Amino acid sequence: MKILYVAGDFPAEPLNGCHWFAYNLINYVARSHECHLISPGVPGQIARAREWERSLPNLRVIDVSPRQHPHLVRVAKATNYFTDFRLPRLVQWMTPGFTQAIRRAIRDISYDVVHFTDITLVYYRDLVGRLPVVISGPDPASLHLQRNILFETSLPKRLKLAVTARAYRNIERAHLQTFSEVHVVSASDGEYLRRNAGLENVSVINHAVDPRFFAHPLEREPSTPGVTLFSSGTFSVPFVRRPFMSFFDTHWESIRQAHPLTRWIVVGPGAPPDAKRRLTHAAGVEYYEWINDYDGALARSDIALFLDGSGTGMKTRVLQAMAAGKAVIGTPFAFGGIDIVHGVHGFLADEHASVLAAIGALLESPQLRRDIGQAARDLVRASFTLEITGRSWEALYERVSRQCRASSEMVPLQPGENRDSAEVLNGRS
Repeated sequence: MKILYVAGDFPAEPLNGCHWFAYNLINYVARSHECHLISPGVPGQIARAREWERSLPNLRVIDVSPRQHPHLVRVAKATNYFTDFRLPRLVQWMTPGFTQAIRRAIRDISYDVVHFTDITLVYYRDLVGRLPVVISGPDPASLHLQRNILFETSLPKRLKLAVTARAYRNIERAHLQTFSEVHVVSASDGEYLRRNAGLENVSVINHAVDPRFFAHPLEREPSTPGVTLFSSGTFSVPFVRRPFMSFFDTHWESIRQAHPLTRWIVVGPGAPPDAKRRLTHAAGVEYYEWINDYDGALARSDIALFLDGSGTGMKTRVLQAMAAGKAVIGTPFAFGGIDIVHGVHGFLADEHASVLAAIGALLESPQLRRDIGQAARDLVRASFTLEITGRSWEALYERVSRQCRASSEMVPLQPGENRDSAEVLNGRS
């Protein structure tokens, strides 16, 4: 098959959760199929694109379109918002270069499937005409925003979140049904879209973990004495930051008093200044707003702790910690989409007392840490590897391509329309 991937950002390292999805998927599919990629990016990523092509002979990076100047992006976002009522976040990449690259590819190359790897590309659907198009959420944006409201204390921000969530809900109802398939990563998110957006074209395919996380030793090198905790998450998101900081402020000092050699590595981009100050000055804490060597930081830990108070989708950082053989403590939201058995693959804990109990048990027992870590790794290896999810993606692509061919044989072409590309926009961007 020949597949065109259109990404909202170039999936290059350093990788965040969204980048991991596209990066891993393309790495797998390009083993057996011809894959093309178009995305916005920065000049330095062009060299990375060529390096990626050399490592994957079936990959061709067609275009890494330079981003517009930030001031021009702001003007474009505001113009689109007030003229077409399009959410600013969904039009930030509507640059002529990016749009024209998609047009040229659809016009000049015959694709079996087009895959938009980010919900922010929803308005580009019309650029590909009648070709089968898959879009990945990978979680419902409206649900994510609704749950954020519960943890936001500022009334203006709550109102903004509510209005934006409503707008996204309208987009999910009006636009997602025009895609051949809508991809999410958890069954609960799929059910939400079926129930609230009336969608029937929803597929659930798990995230996949990069194989390198399975290479972590179950026991870290004893470079520092004691036990090291690890936590990560986007701290600009209230339901990630607030529960974490509440537990940290209440219990970290007492944990250190009981276990003085315990340390905590925290990776939290987007933290407000007050949270940064508390983390930076706390004894035994290594705080990083961003860290390029995420693998190395995780490898230096023994226990992973994820205290998300809400959320949607599946947490790549939780899967990575499990694959790395760490004993993971997390809330039900942190383990969302991951079917763990409490006390076997990890510890489910949604209150401070249960979190403290799990930490205490793991601090006292190296054997328990090893057993939990091994069981977690085995679970991820059984359900969340590229080989398993990759086969699901191949089956999905083949199905939507077959359905499109069958339906196109029944629909007459318009004058001047190509059966493969079906370019029908006539200048619209």
